[in-house]
Amino acid sequence: MLLALKQGELWKTKHNSGDPEVADSNLPSTERVSPAALPVQDAARALGLSVETVREDIAAGAPTNADGTLNLVHYAAWLNGKIADGD
Repeated sequence: MLLALKQGELWKTKHNSGDPEVADSNLPSTERVSPAALPVQDAARALGLSVETVREDIAAGAPTNADGTLNLVHYAAWLNGKIADGD
């Protein structure tokens, strides 16, 4: 699975799984995802971080949504604050 920015929107892309119903299509299937509510694994992948690093940041106070997902803008602002504080 890949995360890609397409026309200003974040999309989760899966390569064709070999399903006979989609075998004629060489195009990957896509699912729109929200940068305001990414699961930890997808947020880590999008930012080039390890899942462990993101989880450590959450334990250290990084903001999360009520369902445990991350808003990339809020997370980036939190990281920027840590850099500004010298952490």
